[in-house]
Amino acid sequence: MFNDCASLTTTPTLPATTATDYCYMSMFDGCASLTIAPELPATTLANYCYAYMFLGCTSFTIAPELPATTLANDCYYMMFRDCTSLTTAPQLPAMTLTYYCYYYMFDGCISLTAAP
Repeated sequence: MFNDCASLTTTPTLPATTATDYCYMSMFDGCASLTIAPELPATTLANYCYAYMFLGCTSFTIAPELPATTLANDCYYMMFRDCTSLTTAPQLPAMTLTYYCYYYMFDGCISLTAAP
């Protein structure tokens, strides 16, 4: 939806509490000027729903809270990849994991000071 909108500085509200397959995939990929992510209240995720969502958002310093407890395959796949200013990772409360659910989630996040 906003892929490669490098000058985008604000995001719409994303109120969904149940995600569907691919629903937010790559939504803000390459939005290098974003500093604050939208709230992501979904507690039930679907396949690839947040995959690549903030890939390359190089101005982020803090990730949004991720309250989901029901995960799906690849749901957070590369979600924050190359967010090079990200210093704080969110807590990950899910107790049951699925296939590649966190795969490469923080790959290239060179400024992280602690893991979730």
